[in-house]
Amino acid sequence: MALDPVVIDPEYHKVVLDNSYVRAIHTVLEPGIKSPLHEHPHYVVVYITELHTTMKLGDGREVDNPRRAGDIGWRDYMKHETLNIGKQTAAEIQVELK
Repeated sequence: MALDPVVIDPEYHKVVLDNSYVRAIHTVLEPGIKSPLHEHPHYVVVYITELHTTMKLGDGREVDNPRRAGDIGWRDYMKHETLNIGKQTAAEIQVELK
């Protein structure tokens, strides 16, 4: 991937598992922090903390993304940037399919 979040934003995206089937990334964003434009293949996201982010998608649309701790979601391929607009640190795990 040309816009690999682990490569372009390593301070906030850490690989915690990588094998021939999946790659899991632990992402942590402090309040007010924006993760630059990056992309993910199809993936499952597990929200570790309650959070409130906005995602600006590659096509220019903006999506409000409030989540509760423990929420789990499926995402198709996505190119986006993320801004933590909440008052607390946002933490999640993205499990990317290979």
